[in-house]
Amino acid sequence: MAEEQKYDVATADGGDGAVTEDQLNGLKDAASLWNERSKDFWTRRLNGENARFCRWAGQSPDGRVWADNNGNVIPTPFEGASDQRVGWADSLVGEKVRTLMVAMMRAQPRCEGRGNGDAMRAKRSTALLRWMIDRMGIEWLLQWKVLLNYAWADSPAVAMMGVEWEVRTEIEMRTVTADELAKMYAEMASQGGGADPEMIQQAALDFKDALLSSTDGEEDMASMVQSFFPDVKPARARKIVRQIRKDGVAEFPNPRIAYEGPTITAKRYGNEFIIPDNAKKFRDATPWFTIEWITEQELKARQLNDGWDKQFVEDVLKHEGEPCLDEYVSNESGGLFKSGSTTYDGLYQVVYAYYIALNEDDAPARYLTIFHTGSEKTANGRMLIRDAHGSWPAVVYRSDVTDSFILNARGIPEEVSPLQSAMKGIVDNGLDANAIWSLPPILSFGITKHGNMYLSPLKIIEGKRDSRFETMKGPQYPTQASIAEKQLERLRDWKHGRPNAEDADGGQAAAVTREEDVIWFLQHVRDVCRMMLALARQNASEELLARVTDAAGDQMIRDRSDIEGEFDVRLIFDPADLDFENTKGRMELVKNTILSLDSGMAINRSVLVQTAFRSVFPYLPDEVIQDVGMGEEKELKDEARNYSMLRAGVMPTLDTDGNWNYQLRRQWYDQLAQQNPNVFLDMGEDKKAMLMEWLKGLEQQATQFGENVQVGRTGMSAQPAGAASEPVAEQQQG
Repeated sequence: MAEEQKYDVATADGGDGAVTEDQLNGLKDAASLWNERSKDFWTRRLNGENARFCRWAGQSPDGRVWADNNGNVIPTPFEGASDQRVGWADSLVGEKVRTLMVAMMRAQPRCEGRGNGDAMRAKRSTALLRWMIDRMGIEWLLQWKVLLNYAWADSPAVAMMGVEWEVRTEIEMRTVTADELAKMYAEMASQGGGADPEMIQQAALDFKDALLSSTDGEEDMASMVQSFFPDVKPARARKIVRQIRKDGVAEFPNPRIAYEGPTITAKRYGNEFIIPDNAKKFRDATPWFTIEWITEQELKARQLNDGWDKQFVEDVLKHEGEPCLDEYVSNESGGLFKSGSTTYDGLYQVVYAYYIALNEDDAPARYLTIFHTGSEKTANGRMLIRDAHGSWPAVVYRSDVTDSFILNARGIPEEVSPLQSAMKGIVDNGLDANAIWSLPPILSFGITKHGNMYLSPLKIIEGKRDSRFETMKGPQYPTQASIAEKQLERLRDWKHGRPNAEDADGGQAAAVTREEDVIWFLQHVRDVCRMMLALARQNASEELLARVTDAAGDQMIRDRSDIEGEFDVRLIFDPADLDFENTKGRMELVKNTILSLDSGMAINRSVLVQTAFRSVFPYLPDEVIQDVGMGEEKELKDEARNYSMLRAGVMPTLDTDGNWNYQLRRQWYDQLAQQNPNVFLDMGEDKKAMLMEWLKGLEQQATQFGENVQVGRTGMSAQPAGAASEPVAEQQQG
């Protein structure tokens, strides 16, 4: 009996190859095992969904409970009692999603080089990364928003962001002549290289002549069209021949690249991906699976474009709407059921198996096999994952970390459901009490028999001369209920980073919680950005790279060598900027205290101003903030004009409103003197005096808008700025 071949063993050197029957069955068994073990997680998730969206049996749209919706059982305490939906879980999830989405949209992605000479390539890589994100448009935001909803609302609180490089082609109908068709063939034949150009040109001419001639039959000529253009179907080929011979032109299906670039796809645990429940580090997880539902048209397109096996595609098409791996739904009572057959009408499921296998030298590599449980074939065997980032083509994000196991993560609805239920009880009791005591019972005095009284607007109650009526006084709202309500709200807010009036620290703990959430999430966004850059370096066409521009619209990348190298990706964002009052307070602290201590000019003030401006106005265009170097260059050009005026005997106008970089302008004259010790000696005495007066003016303004301001705030004086005049003063003495 032959030894069983395991899926995690790649024959010979590894690489792409066929998948044996044993290996395919092993992958199917593994998928079935982890799918079956995910059933407990489905129960938690569906219970969480019911809590988030406040779903239970017997509900009525008006937020009351009626016997008709309750099995004809009169509800307690009365018919039409309150049955409110206290949506704490949904509100908390929405807050988390909005906060993290805003943080991501404000964050500025930046690449940083790891070695000498990498600065310019890092700048170009930054432009490429931002250009790719901008080109994805709303899809970039949509997929992250979907992922955050999965990761914060589901239990387990995990979600996956798939990252791939896509080249999507579309067909456009193009009107062509026989001569243009011949040229198209010649261009296609020349792209591969190696063929004799003269032979290609001759074949193109022969093709054109045959196309225009009626000597060759329509079927023979259509076969020639197909041989030259393999993607053209027989019926279309015959139509092209007829149209050109009759009208001189024909409609030709011309493929064009509709999109080239990275794609990201948010995936939900259970529905769209499954990982082993004992996985700790995603990079080491094996095997794991993603599930995809696609249309018949997409299946056939992948057979044509991606080389999927024809028999595999035919097998899959026999299973419309049938899942390979079980999915579950729950009813209002919380029961767990497999999803119905109509859920995915018109769609077909395929499973992507990702696994690590060893070759004959025990060298591990990452592989992908696409299968369907109803087929003994695979889409295209075992494929080596060659992505340049060297990891799985996805990032797993979990919002709750309790231990090292990925799936041990609780979603907000699972955690907050008990608090939400307790608050619902308080709300319902209060509304029921209000309903009762808005029309309270009537006490009658002097009347022994009055029967049952039902109050209605302007109802007349008849009584005897000595009778009287009083309404019963309802109880006061229980003090304990009010206390419990505040305690429940505080427990809810404390865990999820929401400021609460009862906080003794003024909301500091809430701010720290929010900061941790933001930083943790942005690290995962950064990992996705790193993958996108690696895929671009590996797969982007020269045509795509040539289209990358900076904010000014200038071309950034000439060829692939401009983005080669190793770079760190950072997302520049301060979570504290989410609180405007906090941002304003920190700016005041910097202005009034920190800058006054910076006598050594350790802080790059231009960058500080840029960052502060971006914190307050995150969505203004990049053109509003000029590059630091460009700003200094503009200042120095302006000062050079002032110097020319001084040499001509004309005193320039000195800005005294703090709009200049006085220190930079003053240092420029010292640099002139250092570069050429005699630069000022040819100036007349009157012009030298004018120059010295100008320099003193610059120094005074530098002090006025720097040193004196600091002295006034701190009572300490910085080092005198007059020392900067020494190189010029030496020339004056000379």
